[in-house]
Amino acid sequence: MPPRPKPSLFGGAVEQAFSRFLRRVPKQSRSRALVGAIVQALDEELTTGASIDDVTVESLSERAGVGIGSFYEYFAGKDSLLGALVGRLTERNFEHLSARLDAEADDLETLVRLVAREIAETYVAHPQRMKVVVHAIGRLGLIAIVGRERDRFAALMTVRGRTFVPDDPARLERTMQLIADGAMGIVVSALDRDPPNDVEQVAREVADLGMGLLTRRHLDSS
Repeated sequence: MPPRPKPSLFGGAVEQAFSRFLRRVPKQSRSRALVGAIVQALDEELTTGASIDDVTVESLSERAGVGIGSFYEYFAGKDSLLGALVGRLTERNFEHLSARLDAEADDLETLVRLVAREIAETYVAHPQRMKVVVHAIGRLGLIAIVGRERDRFAALMTVRGRTFVPDDPARLERTMQLIADGAMGIVVSALDRDPPNDVEQVAREVADLGMGLLTRRHLDSS
């Protein structure tokens, strides 16, 4: 399988769809780097456990090494920056998880557990960050576009899964969509618990869900 291109800020198709959150889209490499540094600064602050209410334009500008004027040149405020961050993470998580589908696996369960582990680490390892992102997806009206990316990932899982499940492709793809939907349900539920469920538990639950659906819908001949 040919290597997948590495996404860059507002260089990928998904990120471009989120560029509406910018006052203007950076064209030159220097301005793209500046915008990328601001988005990265928010990502880093959330990853350290900061709440979105604690994050300020001043702290973001300082961390990114840019002036406050440069921040407002591209972003109207924290909500527009959150929209850009969701776009970046949506594309990068898709690429990251898709690459995991290329992992060597001798059987279906091994592959499912590898992907489940990657999903758990991607979405639960930094719970505060993902809580902010999940809530922003709903509040900023981004559910539909994120859902399309989830279905796109399910389509890739279908292609990979046919190695082990030579069933009707349409039926298998629907199963993969159910698994992807269920996995996100497990993730959101885990994040909303206090304390959040850990990576190991989420990985087990996603893998059990996936294998349960695949066995029931495709592998159980009884």
